[in-house]
Amino acid sequence: MYIQSPDWMDDGLAPRQRRLHVLRWNPRISSYTPDAFEGDFKSFKDYQAMDMDWSVFNWKEVMHLDLFVMMKVGTNSNGIVWFGYLRFPPYQLEYEDGHVGRTRYFETVPMFMHRIEKTGLLTAEKLNREIPEVNWEHGHSGEMLSVEAAEKLGLLIGRELMFQEDGEDLKFEEFSQKPYVISDFLGYLCPQLKQKFIDEGKVTEHAVPEKGVNHNSFKFHEELVVPGVSLEDVLELDEIGLQLS
Repeated sequence: MYIQSPDWMDDGLAPRQRRLHVLRWNPRISSYTPDAFEGDFKSFKDYQAMDMDWSVFNWKEVMHLDLFVMMKVGTNSNGIVWFGYLRFPPYQLEYEDGHVGRTRYFETVPMFMHRIEKTGLLTAEKLNREIPEVNWEHGHSGEMLSVEAAEKLGLLIGRELMFQEDGEDLKFEEFSQKPYVISDFLGYLCPQLKQKFIDEGKVTEHAVPEKGVNHNSFKFHEELVVPGVSLEDVLELDEIGLQLS
């Protein structure tokens, strides 16, 4: 039986810039096995369905629709294996003998999954090099990153995935697809990049940025993605969270 946490916000939606939480999965000790991952990956590719809830240690810091990355640790191919957002209130398990578990769980909604040992993307080695202030391979599941570290991660995800397409070992969420998955993550995690684009006037022509708005997103121009191009060259600040002119 599931018991919903009583002190969850009524509306649930984060009243702040969405934050990013690092979940950690060690296949060597977790009840979630590599075979289970393979089953979920196949389901995500074939049906866009993945029934996966995960425990979050610092659950009180999480708000509805906050973002997460799942960090695979303790193996020979460590790194981010899927990411997305956390949905609905946290819950606890009530067992047959009547006692209630202390652990809180959230539903995870994936936007991207891959077989890291095949793709070599978003590896622990790259994360440690680009964002050394975070201990990627050690710590509890649910560590909330600082705004600064989250922005670095958003940019790394964008750079790593902008040239990728769906394939045998990699899948973007079917309805959003790559341009929207990348745009969403950057839009919620990169306030400095958004401000830079506002200062430079790099916004879609039908939108005027409002001062202080932090929910605006980016438009990802997939047609401009060619070898050697930079991430900023294929982005433009778009109308989500903006006042139309």
